Amino acid sequence: GINAEYMGVFDQIVQSTSLYKPSDPKWLAGRLDLFADSPDIVACDPYPNCATGKENIAGPGKMWPPTGVIATAASQVSDVWVTGNTGTVMTSFMASTAPKGCILAHLEQNVVTLDADGKVTRFEVFYASSPPNDC
Repeated sequence: GINAEYMGVFDQIVQSTSLYKPSDPKWLAGRLDLFADSPDIVACDPYPNCATGKENIAGPGKMWPPTGVIATAASQVSDVWVTGNTGTVMTSFMASTAPKGCILAHLEQNVVTLDADGKVTRFEVFYASSPPNDC
């Protein structure tokens, strides 16, 4: 069903985030493999920091993989909600940064829009605010 399509998307994002370091190509592939093969795809992480097209989303100095992050982990903390061709889920996200080794954590609302083939055309991440720290 429809929820299963969205669960598959969110599961893949959580798995690639948790199983691989951002320096591992599988971390990035876990996200990019979900996207439609279109120059019009959009990723916002965090929203409103958006990029259009895989060449602007992924690669050194781009949105993904994150700069200065040595490890990441995520877990799904809500059910998936779907309306029309858009689904959303709440996740917790943690990252360890170099060189201090700080652990950063926040909640994220992940919103994806799928095309008729079940591929992501738009991916938006909204961060819950977190207190400032010296990381």
